Amino acid sequence: MPSRARRLCGSATVSAAAAADAAPWDAPAVEPPPTVPFSPDAVNSVAVSGTVLKDPQVYHLAAQQVKAQLRLGLSHLHAPAGAINVDAWGVLALQVAQHVRAGSRIQVRGSLRQDSWLDKHTGERQWMVKIVADELGLLAHHDGEGGHHAEAAAAADAAAHAALQHEQPMPPQAEVQRPRATASAEQSRHMYEGEGLPLDAIAARRGIKASTVIDHLLATAAAGTFSPASWARLAAEVGLGQEGGPLLAPSEVAQAIADVEQQYAGTELGMLPLRAMRERLETDPATGPKVAALLAPRGGDPVLAYGSIKLVLAALQQGVSFGLLSSRGGQPPF
Repeated sequence: MPSRARRLCGSATVSAAAAADAAPWDAPAVEPPPTVPFSPDAVNSVAVSGTVLKDPQVYHLAAQQVKAQLRLGLSHLHAPAGAINVDAWGVLALQVAQHVRAGSRIQVRGSLRQDSWLDKHTGERQWMVKIVADELGLLAHHDGEGGHHAEAAAAADAAAHAALQHEQPMPPQAEVQRPRATASAEQSRHMYEGEGLPLDAIAARRGIKASTVIDHLLATAAAGTFSPASWARLAAEVGLGQEGGPLLAPSEVAQAIADVEQQYAGTELGMLPLRAMRERLETDPATGPKVAALLAPRGGDPVLAYGSIKLVLAALQQGVSFGLLSSRGGQPPF
């Protein structure tokens, strides 16, 4: 407690007895606050709700993952309460990119962090507090539930308007250079796109594994040379299908990725263990039979299961819409 008191009171440390003596009223004795166990999850944790002030900015961070950044106008029932930046990563970033726009009302749970950068005009270091989102949801409408909600909605709009009047720029982002695909990867892409060969045919002609061909194609996607039509075709070839269908849906694979991401907190998306994601899909009652259907025609070879995981990971990293992966750009391999 002494160190916390110093943080709250600046350089002056005030004892409990001195504070009681200084009270301008006859303060009653109260019990101390409860002692609670330390939890790393509670450090700098925060939950806020408000109105998105501008369309989110989405950054494709090459071999790492996709990041979405938005400005959230906070509100109190009776007064605007400023605004704060919010960063979302991985699956959350894709949800923000596809479903959140200026004017959306959202709720965010996450942790407080601090950005710093050098002002390019003055050379001085600037600081800004932000929230790194762990959970994010669209606020439900409360039509017909009384004036309380209408008042809250009006306050949210007032907060957004007030925050826009004093809008601060988001911290500048370093320019991201796309990685360059190797000559071998581009050769596989040419055979896939230029000659129209399927994965197994490319693997047989080149004397490499089908999994290597998939890696080659996704490397060219990261480099920006893989066409949108090829995303859809590759999704079909590795066994991705539409929501509710007999094939693995991109959202089902994304949920498995999110579960493993939570299990390996702090690990970059591209460094998460693929085997853990496959096991998550195999053990889930909804997706287990779909994975078995991918393995059976190839004698248990998991190349297509891993291919679907890699493809959804790449889509998350590069901000590719799941709608593109769900279109039937080709025939499933079984």
